[in-house]
Formats: sequence, structure tokens, C-alpha cells
Amino acid sequence: MMKVKRWILVGLMVLVLMGGLIGCNKTADIQEERTLQIGLMPDIGMFPLLVAEEEGYFEDEQLDVELLVFKSAKDRDTALQSGQLNGTMSDLLAVYFLNSSEIKVKATSITESRFLLLGSQNSGITGLIELENMEIGLSVNTVIEYFVDSVLSDRGIKAKNISVPQIPVRMELLRSGQMVAASLPDPLATVLTKSGASILADSREMKIDPAVLIFTDKTINEQGDVLADLYRAYDKAVEAINKTPEKYRQLLLTKGGFPETVIDDIVIPHFRKAELPSRDELDRILRWAENKGLKKADLGYDDLVYEDLFD
Repeated sequence: MMKVKRWILVGLMVLVLMGGLIGCNKTADIQEERTLQIGLMPDIGMFPLLVAEEEGYFEDEQLDVELLVFKSAKDRDTALQSGQLNGTMSDLLAVYFLNSSEIKVKATSITESRFLLLGSQNSGITGLIELENMEIGLSVNTVIEYFVDSVLSDRGIKAKNISVPQIPVRMELLRSGQMVAASLPDPLATVLTKSGASILADSREMKIDPAVLIFTDKTINEQGDVLADLYRAYDKAVEAINKTPEKYRQLLLTKGGFPETVIDDIVIPHFRKAELPSRDELDRILRWAENKGLKKADLGYDDLVYEDLFD
């Protein structure tokens, strides 16, 4: 009889242990389902995500979000394509190119961004009309070239786009006067304005708005509720930034990887809460891509933008 009782006790202990293990596995699965890896670029658009992490807004939504800063779009896209990222900061043109190459992603919201077209300090160029037949350094077949072409074509100005894909090289060519004009993203463009480069065009002032946050179709389909929670945290961060922007400026240095030389000069914009990219902006980008001979697939807004994560 004692042996029977002993075996019953052993059996109960095994059941308890198995139940505990099953419970742990379920908890681990739930935690994994609420985990996101998001790629960032050294662009002011990362700011709400940095603040959401700093203030614990992700934790408030029971999210485990890992923010990974990339120095180049190539490295970021490689990480996205290899499945290391659920989403990343990007732009509408890149979304089109990725989907054209069968890497299924969708834009889910705009991000704040700023591109500047600059004249070199010693070029004497202070206005766009002076760029007629001049060479402009930029990265071709990118949103930077879309910005420059949009600025110049609206004014009937014809210039020569010169491919200088590496941003540090482009910066140095402009700084040294070997190139009379170039287009760069902020905050690195701000470095050049501090040393005397003139601002010829500003994407923010011209309301050219191609920058977006994107996620893979797999993430959208399997973790749509998680992304909705992410955007609640994002909007809380936007409110915090707009209320006290200077409180968070140093995050751009400590977590964002921005150069220390530009931290104090970065213009922190009034951030918008999560909203979708405009159909007009995407249409303009796709028309530009078609005119450049870059449009390879017939894709439109519904193919490239996901609309159901927030009101």
C-alpha cells in the first residue's frame, strides 16, 4: 500500500513538473510573439522609437523591441532580406524595389525625414537657377535623386546628376569644392551648412515626404496586433517629444549614433502621430521611376502600403 501511495505521489510530481514546463513554453512562445527587431538609420525619423524605448512605452504595451542602428542602406536591406529584421526605416521607392524583387514588405506609416540640396561654400551658388548644367553629387536611382529631380524639374532646370553613393565621399567632395553641389540627408547635411555650404532646397519645406516605416508581410500577417501596440507606444513618444523636445536630444547621440558635432544643431521637427503615406506622393515616385526606366512591376498603393494598424 505504501508503494502504491509512493507511486501516486511520484506521478503527481511528474504531472506538476510537466505542467510547469508547458506553462513555461507557452510563456516563451507568447514572449517571442511580442518581440520585434526594427532597423534604424541615422535619420531624425528614428527619434520617436528611441524615446519610446527610453521612456518604457514599449514595455507598457508588453513589447520586447530591439532597435538596431545601421550605417548604410545596403547593410540594412541585407539584414531585412535575411530575416534578421521584422521592419525598418526606409522609403517608398525602396518599398517598390523590394516588392519588385519578390521581397514582400509594406509601408505602414510615414516617418519624419529631411533631405537638403546644398551648394559648396566656395562655389558662389546660392540659388537653384545657378545649377543649370552643373553637376550634382547624389546616389542615383534612390529617393535622394527623386528629391533632386523633383526640385529641378518643377523649375525647368537641367543639371547633371553624378553618382556618388558613399555619403562620406559626397560630403568631402562638396566640402573641398571638388563638387559644386550635392544632396544629402540630415543630420549629415547640417555638418556641411555649419562649414559654409548653402541650402538650395529643403525636402521638409517642399513637403516631399517619401520616408516610411516598413514591415515584412510575414510580420504584418502574424503579428498585426503587436504592430498596433507598437504604434500606440510610438504615438505616446510623439506626444512626449512635442511637449519637451530638448529633454531627449542627447538620445540622438547616445542611442542614435548621430555625430556629436551636429547634436546641438539638429532641428527637431514637430512630429506627427502615426499616419499613412499619401497616395499622391507614391504616385509621383512611381511616375518618376517609370520615366527613369526603373519601373519593372505593376504595383500600386494597395500592394505597397498596409492601412489597418491604426485609425
